[in-house]
Amino acid sequence: MPPELALLMSSVIAWIVVSIPIYIASKLISRKSSFIRAMVASLGSSLLFSLVFLLVLHLGPAIITAPLGLLLGFLAGLLVFKEVFEVGWFRAFLITVLAYLIFIIIAALISVILISFLPRGQLIGF
Repeated sequence: MPPELALLMSSVIAWIVVSIPIYIASKLISRKSSFIRAMVASLGSSLLFSLVFLLVLHLGPAIITAPLGLLLGFLAGLLVFKEVFEVGWFRAFLITVLAYLIFIIIAALISVILISFLPRGQLIGF
C-alpha cells in the first residue's frame, strides 16, 4: 500500500473515531445532532483552532501570543460547535467538555480491554 493512501485511510479512521464522543455528547445536549454534524464539527473546529492559533502566534513573542492563541482558538472551536449544533455558547461548551470526558472514558476502557488480552511481559517497558 502506498504511504499516501495509508496516511489518508488512517486520517479518515481517526476523524471518524474522534467524532464518536462528539456525537454522543451532542446527542445529550442538542436536538440538532447527527453523526455527520459531529464529523463536520470535529473537522471544522480542528481546522479553525489551528488557523486561529497559528495566526495569533505570528503576531509577536510566543510567550505572550501562545496563551492568547490557545484561548482564541478554543473560542473559535466553540463557535463551530455553536453553529453546527445550533446551540448557544454554554451548550457548545457543555458539548465540548462532555466529548472530552466521553473520549477519556472510552480510551481508558479500550486500554484496559487491550491490556487484559496481552500476555504478561508483552507491554513495552514492563
